[in-house]
Amino acid sequence: MSHPWRAEETRVMVRFVRAILRGGYASAKEALPDSRAALDALRAQARRAGRTIPARTARGVLGRLIGLARAAGRPPRRIGFTAEERGLFARYARLVRAGRYRHVMDAARECVQAHERLRRRAAPRGVRIPERSMSAVFQAVEQRARKLGWSSGIADWTPAEDRVVARFGRGIAVGRYHDALAALPDCRRALVHPGRPLRHTDKGIAARLRRHAHALGRSVYTPWSRDENAVADRFATAVLRGEYPRATAATDDCLRALRHAGCCRRSRAEVRRKLIWRTRTLGREPRYEHWSDRELAILDRFARRLADGRCPSAESAVAPCRRAMLGGGCAARPRIGIRNKLLRRAHALGRPRRDWSWTESELRRLDAVARDYAAHGYPNIAAAADAGLRALGRHRPKGPRTHPGVQHAILSLARKHGRPRSWRLWTPTEERVCDSWVRWYERHRHVRRYKPAQEAARGLQEELQNVGSERTLGACRLRLHIRRLYLHGLAS
Repeated sequence: MSHPWRAEETRVMVRFVRAILRGGYASAKEALPDSRAALDALRAQARRAGRTIPARTARGVLGRLIGLARAAGRPPRRIGFTAEERGLFARYARLVRAGRYRHVMDAARECVQAHERLRRRAAPRGVRIPERSMSAVFQAVEQRARKLGWSSGIADWTPAEDRVVARFGRGIAVGRYHDALAALPDCRRALVHPGRPLRHTDKGIAARLRRHAHALGRSVYTPWSRDENAVADRFATAVLRGEYPRATAATDDCLRALRHAGCCRRSRAEVRRKLIWRTRTLGREPRYEHWSDRELAILDRFARRLADGRCPSAESAVAPCRRAMLGGGCAARPRIGIRNKLLRRAHALGRPRRDWSWTESELRRLDAVARDYAAHGYPNIAAAADAGLRALGRHRPKGPRTHPGVQHAILSLARKHGRPRSWRLWTPTEERVCDSWVRWYERHRHVRRYKPAQEAARGLQEELQNVGSERTLGACRLRLHIRRLYLHGLAS
C-alpha cells in the first residue's frame, strides 16, 4: 500500500525536477540518490519534531520524479530501435527459430554482447545507438521469433481443458473453494485422462484457475479484516519495542497467532509484507544503510582492479577491500554486500559478464549420456550426472561445471530423446522418509559449520534412491523446506 505524498515531500521533489529541467541532471535516475538523501534528511527532521513521514522506496521516488517532470512538460525519453538494431534482433530471432538456442534468454545474452560491439562500431561514424537493457533485448528477440513461427514449447489449453478449469474457477468464485490452491487437487484429477499424461504443471493450473475466478468477480487479493489487522499490529508493536530484531523474525509467531484466531489463511510472504508495512507506518526506519562517499571511493579502487583484470574474481577482491574499508574508519559491511557492490561497479566500468551457457562441444559430450539415460541405462539422474562430469573431463571452455548444472542439462537433453518429465506427487513412503530427515535437521541445525540443510537434502536423496525413488537434489531440498513448515504448523 502506497502512502499519499505530503506537501513537504513534494516540495523537495519539485526542487530536483527543476534541476532536471535545467540540465543539472541528465535523467531522473541520475537525480535519484540525491533526492532520496534529501527525503531521508526531511524524515529525520520530522522525527525529531515528533512527526512521522513514511519511508519511500527507490522505485517510488523515481516514479514521482518522472511523473512531476512529465507534468512540467518534459517529453518522454523513449528512443526507438534503429535499423541496425532491428537487423541484429532479427538475426538472433532467426537463430532461435532454427533451434540454435534452447532458450530465448541464451540468445538475448549473446545479443546484448553483439549490441555493445555494434554501439562501439557506430560511435566513430557519429551514429548514436543507446544502451539497451537485457529485458528490452529479450523482449525484442522473443517478439520477432514468435512472428517467424517460433513457439516456447508451453502447452496450449484445449477447449475441453479450458471448460474443466472454468468449472472449478466458478467454484472458487461462488465460495465452494477457498482459493485456487484448494481447488487444485480436484481440478488436476478432472484434467487427467486414462492413457494421456497431464500436460500442465500445478503452477500453470493454479494461474488458470485464478484467471477464471477473477473474470467472474472473485478478487485475487483478500483484504485484511479488523481481527487480522489487530493481530498484525500487536506483533508490529512488539518489533518496535525490540522484542523481535526485525519483522521477519516475528513472521512465524504472527502466522501462528492468525491461525489460532481462526482468521483467513495467509501465506508467510503475505504476513511478512504486512508486518514490514505496519512497522514502517508506525515509524520504524529501514535498516538499509546507504554507502558513504568514503566507502564508494575505496570500493571504486578495487572495482577498477577487477575491471582491468588485476583481480581474477570478485571473491578475491572482497577481503582486501573490506580490510581497506575498516582501516579507513568505515562501518563493517557483510562480505556478500561488498561482493555484490563490487560486481555492479566493475560491470559499470566495462568488466564483461560471465556467460555460463552450454557450448556446442559440451552439449555433444553430454548428448550420449542423455541418450543412455533416456533408455534407462542409468539407475538415477545422479549416476547420469557423474557420467556426464566424467565425459566432460578437462574440457572446460567456460570454467568448471557443477553437479546440479549437469543434472539439469542431461534432463533437458533426455526429454528430446523421448524420456518423459519426472515430476510426480510425493508418495506416503517418500513423505515418511522426508519427515525423518526433517527431524534429523532439527536436531543438527545449530551446527552450522557442517551445513545441516545441505546434508539433509543429500541424505534424503540417497535414502530415496535406496527405496527405488528418483528425486533431484533441488526437489529434495524444496520438499524438506515444505515439510518442515507443515510440521511446525506454518503451512497446510
